[in-house]
Parts: sequence; structure tokens; C-alpha cells
Amino acid sequence: MLLAKIYEAGKNISHKYDMYNRDITGKNYEQIMQLFDSELPEEKIPAFYTELNNPQIIEKIERNVKEAKEIGVRGTPYIIINGHPVNGNKPELVKEIILSELQ
Repeated sequence: MLLAKIYEAGKNISHKYDMYNRDITGKNYEQIMQLFDSELPEEKIPAFYTELNNPQIIEKIERNVKEAKEIGVRGTPYIIINGHPVNGNKPELVKEIILSELQ
């Protein structure tokens, strides 16, 4: 939930985070927040924290989580290629499925 909020808050202030090239293993809330807000220009930090608690962001995330659970999604990223679900960041598997389906 926190990472989704960070991504959406960044998007709302015109900052795009690369979410998959970060190691947040073992980090607490403050360390995670510092990791993300450290790349923002100083003048955008207050807006970022305001957006982080924007009710519209929270509603969107909760709606997406509900819809995902209904179709069996257990993580992100999650894609379906011609009926083949891929859960997680697995570019080689995606490539393999696409090549197989093209044949």
C-alpha cells in the first residue's frame, strides 16, 4: 500500500518513480520515505506529502486491490498474455510466452 501511495503521489506532482529498481528489504517507513523523497526537488516535497494522504489516491488503490483480488492477482506487476498469467517482474518469462504464442 505504501509503495502504491508513493507512486501515485509522485505521479500527481509530475514525478515518475522507477519502482522496480529499489531495494526496500528490511527498511522501515521512515527509511522508505527518505529513499523516495530524496530524489524530489526540495520545492516538491511538501506537495508530495500532501498527495501521499490524498483520499482519492487511497480510494483508487483500494478499488484496484479489490478488483485484483477478484481476478486472482497476488502481486505486482501482473500481466496476462493470451491467457497466460505472469506474476512478478519476469521479463524472460514474458518474452518466452510471447515467442511461444507467436509460433
